Amino acid sequence: MKFTVSQSSLMKALSVVSKGMGANSTLPILSGIYIKAVDGTLEFQTNNLTISIRHLIPGFWKQFDFPDIVAALAPRPVICTEGGLDRDFQLISAAYRMAGAPDHFQYHHQPRFADPAQRWHGSQLPAGLDRDAFFRFANVDPRNHFFKKDLVIPWLKTLLDKSDNKN
Repeated sequence: MKFTVSQSSLMKALSVVSKGMGANSTLPILSGIYIKAVDGTLEFQTNNLTISIRHLIPGFWKQFDFPDIVAALAPRPVICTEGGLDRDFQLISAAYRMAGAPDHFQYHHQPRFADPAQRWHGSQLPAGLDRDAFFRFANVDPRNHFFKKDLVIPWLKTLLDKSDNKN
């Protein structure tokens, strides 16, 4: 998908430091997703490489959990499209409200868990879960776990439009 936007708007919308980003460069914005800027036109690219923070910072996951990490990004814009626990999304939403930017956080459950009655609502995950059980309890469907361009691209365009209108 291609659309034209100024790099300054992109930097503001994504809260990414633009130092060193030239007119023709590739910028990683999410694990496995890149924006390629060529003469003011942006191209989204994906690859099959997944880089997790646990590979970059040993022991990180022993101290912090998903809602801690995402809440720490407030007030920067974030969209979650892979489902998860409602309690986690409520904590993250509260952080964004406290940061004065409640509209900067958006989340979506996967179709299998769109109905709240289909989601697990417990307060603590049971210990010793295997991978499949963990995903069931976390309201995530691994077969439907991929980049959701139909959700992310319109969300990103809205952010960029808001940024352009402020200038």
